[in-house]
Amino acid sequence: MPFSELQIEGAFLEEKLTSLEEPLAKISGRLILTKERAHRAGKTVLIVRGFSAEISAEVINSLAKEAKIACGCGGTVINRNIELQGNQPQRVRKFFESKGFRVDGI
Repeated sequence: MPFSELQIEGAFLEEKLTSLEEPLAKISGRLILTKERAHRAGKTVLIVRGFSAEISAEVINSLAKEAKIACGCGGTVINRNIELQGNQPQRVRKFFESKGFRVDGI
């Protein structure tokens, strides 16, 4: 039965999502928030730097996705840094502080 396999995969995905949330509760670090406009045609981009080595790339990607939704903007992850489009430092700071990080900068 192919449908019984789908239920097993669904259970696996739920376990994976909870495992992404666990490291954030254990590891709260200091992030640096900077604003850049260079080489971006005058558009402002907020960059979140300073994720510790214990935080995996998939957790950073998950945080970036949640931050984009929370701030209502676009963005990407480049070299373990989250780049968010727009000039909303208060929203970005509030989001990462709610996740347990200490945010310095801007």
